[in-house]
Amino acid sequence: RPIRRMPESVRGLHPETPRRALDDAFRRLPLVDEDSEPSTASLRVRRSDLDLTGHLNHVASIAALLEAVPAEVVKACRLQSLEVEFKGEGHVGDPLTSICDSGYHHSLVRRGDGKEIARGRSRWTRPPTGTAVPPGGR
Repeated sequence: RPIRRMPESVRGLHPETPRRALDDAFRRLPLVDEDSEPSTASLRVRRSDLDLTGHLNHVASIAALLEAVPAEVVKACRLQSLEVEFKGEGHVGDPLTSICDSGYHHSLVRRGDGKEIARGRSRWTRPPTGTAVPPGGR
C-alpha cells in the first residue's frame, strides 16, 4: 500500500528539482546525410550485447555506431571525440544497420521496423607524422 504522507526525513533525501550533472542544452545531433553515399555495416544484437534489462547496452551501441566508419579512417586516424544520442532499444537477434556519412554523422537503425536506436557524431584526427596509430585506430 502506498504511503499517503511521506515523512519529512524521507522527502529531504531527494530534491523535487534535482540538479543536472552537466550544465548543457544537449542539442539534437544531425541526421546522416544520405546524399553523401554513406558507408554501412550490418550486424546483429548478440546476447553479450545486452544489459541487465535485456536491451542493447550503451557500450555495444557505441561499438555498433563506429562499425560503419571506413577502414582507412580507422587505420590512419584517432578518434578524437564522440557524441551519442540513445533513442531506442535493441533486443537479442535484432538485425541492425550502422551508417556513417562523410561528415562522420552516425545512425544505428533496427532493420525490422526502421527505428533509429542511436545517433552519433565522431571527430577523427591524423596523428603527427612519425607517431604510430594504435591497432584499431583508437
